[in-house]
Amino acid sequence: MKTVTSLAEIKVIRKGSFPRKVCFALFAIGVVFMGSVSAQSKLNYEGGGKIQQNGVILKPTQVREIMTVNSGALSLYNSGKSMSTTGAVIMIPGAILFGVGTYQLIAESTFSPLLIGGAVVWGAGFIVNISGNNKIKNSVLLYNSKTTNKDVSYQVNFGLTETGLGVSMRF
Repeated sequence: MKTVTSLAEIKVIRKGSFPRKVCFALFAIGVVFMGSVSAQSKLNYEGGGKIQQNGVILKPTQVREIMTVNSGALSLYNSGKSMSTTGAVIMIPGAILFGVGTYQLIAESTFSPLLIGGAVVWGAGFIVNISGNNKIKNSVLLYNSKTTNKDVSYQVNFGLTETGLGVSMRF
């Protein structure tokens, strides 16, 4: 029969609270670990300002929620989205002016400055729209570069020492 010689041995022998604490700690670590892995999914830029995650096209509000963890990417995304929308709005009157100028050229056989003006305004809107889409694409690249989405492996080891049980988790 062994005699108890230290307080550490007394704490381990005490009424079964140690295994319950270990199980709770492992469960908590697993929940936190799994939550962090699922929250770090990469985004895919699909062109035209559309962004996918896991094959699902996201709405702008969803993209903003996801990018809140990376303020630089979020700022770049918001700027790009504004530019893209502004460019599309500028392109509409440019296309109308171009259409009116083309009609005057064909129907009346007279050259109209609306043709050139419409082409210039439409071209400016197109450039702003493309620049905005490039900013959105760069925001996705920035977000993904800061995201750690690697194949994660971990190992849990249980050990028995002179004073009790030990648990280690290696990532």
